[in-house]
Amino acid sequence: MPMARTKRGRIRQVHRWLEAEFPAPHSVRVSICKVKKDYGDCDLIKSGVLHVRVNCDLDWYASIEWLLHEYAHAVAWGKEKDPHDRAWSDRYGRIYRRWHNKGGAEESRKL
Repeated sequence: MPMARTKRGRIRQVHRWLEAEFPAPHSVRVSICKVKKDYGDCDLIKSGVLHVRVNCDLDWYASIEWLLHEYAHAVAWGKEKDPHDRAWSDRYGRIYRRWHNKGGAEESRKL
């Protein structure tokens, strides 16, 4: 499957890849929307559902980078004591390396 033509479509492809490669302890919903004070966030919106939001004002590259960052929060959910502690850092490092150094970008196009 080729790379999606829209930013939303590409974010969906990357989200599917993240779910397959790095399962989170809860279901993860991803949205591209206006985020008031940041580039993105991750919150528990109801029991068992995490909501990852990526700011719609970002370009493609930045949107994917922030999705990787916020998805690491979802994977570390319940294990982290501070937003960017060692638990998050470990998960983000794994996601980042897999994406950038081990073909994650190409693999995500197949989903």
